Amino acid sequence: MLLQAVQSGWNNLSYIKNPSPELIDAALEQSGWAIKYVKDPDEDLQLRAVEKNYDAIKYIQHPTPAVQLAAIRGNYEALRYIEKPTEEAKEQAISENEQAIRLIPDISKEEFLHFLSRNVLVSKYMPKGISLTPDDWRNTFKAVLSRDDVPEDYVRNFITCSAVDLTPADKVLLVDDCGSKKARRITVDEKLTLK
Repeated sequence: MLLQAVQSGWNNLSYIKNPSPELIDAALEQSGWAIKYVKDPDEDLQLRAVEKNYDAIKYIQHPTPAVQLAAIRGNYEALRYIEKPTEEAKEQAISENEQAIRLIPDISKEEFLHFLSRNVLVSKYMPKGISLTPDDWRNTFKAVLSRDDVPEDYVRNFITCSAVDLTPADKVLLVDDCGSKKARRITVDEKLTLK
């Protein structure tokens, strides 16, 4: 009878004291938000909840690093519900979408430069109060573009992003001066495809 009640509506779990694992499973199959009615859920239940609904993380008091990453993979906006996100969770969110930078409070200049090295498009959302010198921009880009394993989308975004504080010619020269072979090849390809 209790199982039938939960199967007809996951939120009926709220009326059941000490629900059995079977009832919890039935509720989580319908919605990850059911996790809010589970006392001290283990990591497996937390993962199931955020995989069903990324924003179910708002009902988890101390999500584990794995749960944080799973929620962010569902949607970078999960970051807004995590009280103390891990560095890995922040980086994952930034990698997923540059707008995630807006969900991280009190970013230092060093943190911003680190995130810039992960996703060049965060330059469009540089927090107020952070001021970068031309050397800050160049040194960050040199470090990334010189890598043999530089991500292709990073190079393409670097070349096309108007928020980067370098002229188009300076971008090409920077890649030519210190970019890896891969970065140079991608830059040439990108410049040839631009209209």
